[in-house]
This record gives sequence, structure tokens and C-alpha cells, in this order.
Amino acid sequence: MTEAEWLACAEPVQMLEFLRSTASDRKSRLFACACCRKRWPDIPVGGREAVAIAEQCADDLGHAEHLASAAERLVALLLPLLPPHAQAALLACQQALSADHRLFHGAMAACVWVADIAGILAVVRGAEPSSVHYRHTRAWAAEFGECSHVVRDVFGNPFRPVSAKPVWLTSTVVELARGIYVEGAFDRLPILADALQDAGCENADVLGHCRGPGPHARGCWVVDLVLGMT
Repeated sequence: MTEAEWLACAEPVQMLEFLRSTASDRKSRLFACACCRKRWPDIPVGGREAVAIAEQCADDLGHAEHLASAAERLVALLLPLLPPHAQAALLACQQALSADHRLFHGAMAACVWVADIAGILAVVRGAEPSSVHYRHTRAWAAEFGECSHVVRDVFGNPFRPVSAKPVWLTSTVVELARGIYVEGAFDRLPILADALQDAGCENADVLGHCRGPGPHARGCWVVDLVLGMT
């Protein structure tokens, strides 16, 4: 894959496959959580708890034993809603939310699973013809393609790795980034860009990402860069 292909790619699984040797467990888990948050209104409350705990466990803020049981509840709530051929993707997604060691495979399954949910609901709710397989719907393709933007938000551009210069990391910049990360306040990213620029950052990729339309999620590569997370 070339840089131009990476920037234009709408196949998140292909992008993740490219990252296989470099994606950390933390990034893989947070990507899966970000995919789930894209379908937040369609996830029952118990399932949302599993996602929130998984995000905490990515930074060792939660307890793995609680995470495993919460992920099981998520599957128990959603599995009956899916046709048999869609259940495998949900079970694989569970691996990324639980303490399972196969996090990377779970992350790949997560973007397929949220696309499955979108396609199934489009058919069930009459937005797509009932005769069309849910993976052939416009809703499935749109949701799957949107996950590629999440890949770029979480993992950045592997062809242009950025190192934070110490001069950028003022107390204001670090405090802003920490607040964005902990509170999920991604609307503050343009403010972070201004603070970085005031601190001497002229990197177009960093500033452009903060000021861009997103989507942004916990694990955003610029926020992680400032906080020293990988």
C-alpha cells in the first residue's frame, strides 16, 4: 500500500491488515470501541457498559475480570438480534472488548460488525429492500467505509510518523490533551491545535487533523502523541 492509497482507502480491514505488525493492543482495543460508539444508539445500555470498561482497560484503568463479564453481557444482548451469518462477527468483536489476546483480529471484526448492524437495521426498518442481503445494502457499504476514517484517526498516517518536540508539550497543551482524552471532548481539538501552534508546532498533519472534521475517538493519534501514548 502506498501513502496515496492509504489516504484514499475505504477498506478498513485492508488498512488494518497493513498495520498488523505495528498495531498495539491498546490501539486495537480502542479502535474496536470507537467502531461500537459509531452505533451507540443501537447498543443496549448493558453493551455500552462493556465498551466503556474496555476503554478503561486499554489504559489499565479498569479490571480485566469486570471487562470479560461485561463483554459477555454485550454479546448476550445483541446475539439474538442477529441472523446466524452475522453472529460470528459479533463474537470476534467480543475478543477486542474482552481480555482476550486476539485483540487485533477483534479490531478487524469490529468494523465488519458495525457495518452488519447498519445493514440489518436498514432492511428491518424498510430503508432498503427486504430482498437485498444486508451486506449488499448502501447502509452496510457506508458504515464500513466510514470505519476507514476511524482507522486514520486512531493510527494516523504510517507513512508520515510524527514525533512530538519537547517545546510543543507546554502545560497548557498537555492539560488540554488530557481533558480531551478523559472526557471525550473532541470538540476541543481545534483549541488544542491553537495551543500547539502557539507552542511552536508547524506540522501540517498535526494541526490539520485537529482542525479537520473527524471523526475523532479515544486513541486519536494527535492526542496520544501529546500524551506519549502508543
